[in-house]
Amino acid sequence: MDLSTALLVASALCGVGAGLLGQRGRDYLGFGAFVTGFAALMALLIMAFVLFSAMAGLNEFGIFHLIYLVVVVGVPVMGLTIAATARFYKRGSTGLGALVLLSLVPAAVGLYGTHIEPGNLRVDAHRLEVPGVNRAIRVGVLADLQSPTIGDYENGAIDELLAADPQIVVIPGDLWHMPASEYAVREPELVELVRRLTNAVEFVVMVEGDNDNLDGLSRIAEFTGATLLQDDFIEFEIGAQPVIIAGITRKGVGLEGLFGHLSGADPNALTIMLSHWPDVVERHPDISGTDLVISGHTHGGQVSIPGFGPLVTHSDVPRNVAAGGLHVLGERNIYVSTGVGLERGQAPQVRLGVRPSIGVIDIVGS
Repeated sequence: MDLSTALLVASALCGVGAGLLGQRGRDYLGFGAFVTGFAALMALLIMAFVLFSAMAGLNEFGIFHLIYLVVVVGVPVMGLTIAATARFYKRGSTGLGALVLLSLVPAAVGLYGTHIEPGNLRVDAHRLEVPGVNRAIRVGVLADLQSPTIGDYENGAIDELLAADPQIVVIPGDLWHMPASEYAVREPELVELVRRLTNAVEFVVMVEGDNDNLDGLSRIAEFTGATLLQDDFIEFEIGAQPVIIAGITRKGVGLEGLFGHLSGADPNALTIMLSHWPDVVERHPDISGTDLVISGHTHGGQVSIPGFGPLVTHSDVPRNVAAGGLHVLGERNIYVSTGVGLERGQAPQVRLGVRPSIGVIDIVGS
């Protein structure tokens, strides 16, 4: 029995128990029963946390997943079971129907967050003025695809990106997320995906993230003609406009030399720093000669509360920056993508208030 099924059964039992207990109160199967059922679910959550943490080694994402299932599956099932018990005994109180309907709201939210918003891809378009740039350059951003397979959704993201007609495409890490044992099987799909970009765009540049790796990315670069940056840089021209793109790895070896080169670069060159982690701006505030930092990693939080922002960002940059988009942090322009895919593994497969996106940044002279 998997976690979802176990939670369904436990929630139904909680609802029946709450309903039977509710008969003994003055409001019969009303508010008292509902509160009793909810309290039982919270007790179930605590027990499940202890049990599954001990047996399965739940990480932070696993804990969020458990809480998510309790809210979007457990509470609605409990509410429906209490309603069924009330109907069976024909002793429901006034207002019970409204409480039951209220308990179904999390199910609707869960349905949207699990099955609708994660596929509701948008184009996140921005315009950035950079001194010294003598022609407009469009940069496409494909971050955090983070998929265990390549299907219609992933290819649709490539379609959207190519439709924007960028001169440069950057992939700031987490191109895939799968067990190492599956990568050899899926590599041809990933190669074909990146080849679609390199066939259409002259400059396609990648760096590693948390879930992909340099060995696999090196093979993809070899097969497709994309450029993989490992604490180094690439220089080229688009028209008469010189461009420098630097890329940072997880280990960050030899960064002093890289930053030294950037600080001494042609001041009229468009210089882009590519890093999976937006924290590069906080860790290296002295990055010189960089016009724009492009990152992913945060997924915009995947869940964002109106008026508060993303609940979790796994980043030390300010919450509004980690939420995604183009910002100025200190004296540095930084673009953080909300990503195309989802966190995998033990994490809940959900997006709420944070649509997936591809980035399109038009860089023009000021």
